[in-house]
Amino acid sequence: MENSIKKIYGNSNTKGRKRQDDINQEVINYIKTQEGYNELIFEKELKLKTPNAVGGKQTFKVDIAIYDGDKLIEVILNKAPFSNLKQNESNSIGSRVNEVFRLVNDFPNVKITWFTFSPNQTPYFKKDSLVKNIEI
Repeated sequence: MENSIKKIYGNSNTKGRKRQDDINQEVINYIKTQEGYNELIFEKELKLKTPNAVGGKQTFKVDIAIYDGDKLIEVILNKAPFSNLKQNESNSIGSRVNEVFRLVNDFPNVKITWFTFSPNQTPYFKKDSLVKNIEI
């Protein structure tokens, strides 16, 4: 999995849907190798209804939903930042807390798992989209 993720980061110059889809697929490929997961159903980019969520929208998009038959048993949330890591570090923590609150009221028995990919170096972009420096 590590080499596949390195390849995805190395071949991408955008934080677009294609890169996210590739990362989601690599996570699915990895999870299916784990005991008990091969026979389960995986759905990427699934929008869940969250009518009891505290504030915000009444839907929540998850990177990967895992079903045992028609029962949702696990949600995978991938974090794969591509740039400006230091600037967005505290935002990332807030996002994770919010994600739990968005899901836990409507899906109390569903396991929530995060996969976080952090590259060794990332570009730091200025407002004009030019690279200011490389973060290490």
